[in-house]
Amino acid sequence: MLHTGIVPIGGMAITTDIAYAVQTSIEQAEKLKHLYGKARIDLASNDEEIVVKGVRERKENKISEKKLAEVIEPRIVEIFKLVNIEIEKSDYKGNYTFGIVITGGGSKLMGLESLAKDIFNMPIKIGSSINDFNIDKIEMEIKDPKYSTAIGLVKYAGREFNRYMESDTNSLIKIIKNFFKKIIQ
Repeated sequence: MLHTGIVPIGGMAITTDIAYAVQTSIEQAEKLKHLYGKARIDLASNDEEIVVKGVRERKENKISEKKLAEVIEPRIVEIFKLVNIEIEKSDYKGNYTFGIVITGGGSKLMGLESLAKDIFNMPIKIGSSINDFNIDKIEMEIKDPKYSTAIGLVKYAGREFNRYMESDTNSLIKIIKNFFKKIIQ
């Protein structure tokens, strides 16, 4: 790994955009994103209608799959542009032949991988906790890419715990602070 960074927006920004655009709750917007969301407008149908439940005594309405994608794609493009800025901060001048790994619940949106390939012009992998860890018996639910980061942090903490306990900085607060300092760097 050459560089890690944080982009301040992600899947929740997409959900909020959907809620605002179709005048629904955050919970309903999240469901719409996961059930019908597409990362690329060109993959969405103008004829496929999606029912949006009414909120606070409003009547339900219908939107097209294409309208939903028209909300989602621009936000993803914005997020990927911010990722590009973060990559440029690394000052690495070589070729990223290994590509980019995308994690999180939003990584499951149809067309996200091809949109990312178009923007980054390099290989893209959707990160999955099951591929990256040697866990024999694992619940199907945590195999979901939305848990990849959390599982990675837990695995890292488990691997590094003994080293922290043996060091001079073995108070629980210092262990936690050092752990998060390493992750943020």
